[in-house]
Amino acid sequence: MVVLCLMLEVRYQRPIDWYFILNQEKVPGIDRMKCAEMAAIHDIGESIIGDITPADGISRENKPLLERLAISYLSALIRSTHPTFAAELPSLWQEYKERKTMEAQLVRDIDVYERLSQAYEYEKRYRREKYLGDFFEGWEEMITTPEIRRWTKSLALERQTFWSGEKSSALIVFVLGGPGAGKGTQCARLAQDFGFQHLSVGDLLREEIDRPGSPFATFISESIRSSVIIPAQLTVSLLKAKMDLSNTQERRFLIDGYPRSMDQALTFEEEVRLTRLPS
Repeated sequence: MVVLCLMLEVRYQRPIDWYFILNQEKVPGIDRMKCAEMAAIHDIGESIIGDITPADGISRENKPLLERLAISYLSALIRSTHPTFAAELPSLWQEYKERKTMEAQLVRDIDVYERLSQAYEYEKRYRREKYLGDFFEGWEEMITTPEIRRWTKSLALERQTFWSGEKSSALIVFVLGGPGAGKGTQCARLAQDFGFQHLSVGDLLREEIDRPGSPFATFISESIRSSVIIPAQLTVSLLKAKMDLSNTQERRFLIDGYPRSMDQALTFEEEVRLTRLPS
């Protein structure tokens, strides 16, 4: 939640004047750092009592009590060394719970958005074996701030596409081997003889480096020079984009140089194998 709060678009002209950009309109009175502090306090409270869900059997009446006592404990824990922050903890938590300020409404909406995002990630991780649609019911009424509504609408549309598609029936072969092992040569022969499309991760990364305006160009170049594995999410997004543009009717792909870790393999399974590839 803290990172999402820091992603809010804020402008200020004087130290006391803050502006939050909502649909390209400036709304005065929004303090982004206060939002981040409020989100952090929400999260550290859960570090004491856990993320309480309906399955835990705790009543609606007891949940706020447990949360308040967790904040009270944390405040007492640091009072002797950080008295100012200790005094701020309960007041910020109370402001968040009452949702009377714009900052509190934003943090509350971000909390809902994060919960929906996590539900969608679980659905992908369990390959459609879990359906968590109940989390998304009524989100339009729960989220009130325009910017977070826009985020959530985008997430809901992505999830709708995910569930309306069919599992990919593509034949995907990973070709692994050390440098100079002949991966490229064998892939070229298989592509020619059996109608596969050869996708080289190295080539895709170099294409992204050379793509005008790419926000990842510098990051990829530095990672390659430092022999650091590129994050699975980025590599998979490049692979998926190339596969989506494929003209291979039988949807046969040779992926050269991927995966290089179990994390990469799992990310590919979640992001690519459960989406509809072009036919």
